[in-house]
Amino acid sequence: MLRAPELTTHESQDLESYSEKVDIIRDLVRSVAERYQPALYLSGPSGIGKTFIVEDELRKSRIEPVYRNARVTAA
Repeated sequence: MLRAPELTTHESQDLESYSEKVDIIRDLVRSVAERYQPALYLSGPSGIGKTFIVEDELRKSRIEPVYRNARVTAA
């Protein structure tokens, strides 16, 4: 049976920090889904889980996501 490797203190702190940020994002997504807030603008580097977290929270709330992606670049 495979076991997860032991985390260093620094890795544990990083994981805890990330988990706290994910919880905040989930709360914000719910506040929009439940119409307490009109919108949420979420940005950050690619590959850190923004879309996954939002879609997962919407699924938990039984809400079908609507995609509105925009891109702004310098001329």
